[in-house]
Amino acid sequence: RSLTLETLTAEVVKEEREIAIGVPASYDLVIPSTITDGTDVYTVTSIRKGAFHECMGIQSATLPEGITTIGEMAFSNCRYMTSINIPESVTSIGEKAFENCWFMKSVTIPSSVTSIGEEAFYNENLTTVTVQWKEPLAIWDTTMYSPTFQFHANTFNNATLYVPAGTKE
Repeated sequence: RSLTLETLTAEVVKEEREIAIGVPASYDLVIPSTITDGTDVYTVTSIRKGAFHECMGIQSATLPEGITTIGEMAFSNCRYMTSINIPESVTSIGEKAFENCWFMKSVTIPSSVTSIGEEAFYNENLTTVTVQWKEPLAIWDTTMYSPTFQFHANTFNNATLYVPAGTKE
């Protein structure tokens, strides 16, 4: 079953330009590029902090081109989510954005992403990570007292990392 955000209850918070929604039990989430509230049309540019936190019914999520930010914990604990498309427009993925999405086995991170928060993909079941950068981002920050990780230790030990041909070592 596939639902678009337009078929869900949407509340536009005009001052902050955020959308708050209620979601049904099981679905493939499709977020449109614009939301209409009466005569006002808003462009969707980010998924706010905790927007879909613990939405157990999400099986997959399709984000529109034009989104630049996936906020902190945006899809955390969506345990049954198997896939997410991250569009080329995304530049920032927040802390714990996809933490504990246990059924997600693979993720593709577009070249546009320049910032990935701590534990963004903290999921011990990831088996494939595809990145599209020619110049890699740091995925282990040792400048702090203790290292910070974007991925679970099992991902480092067991997953296959795919990078474009000619990527800097």
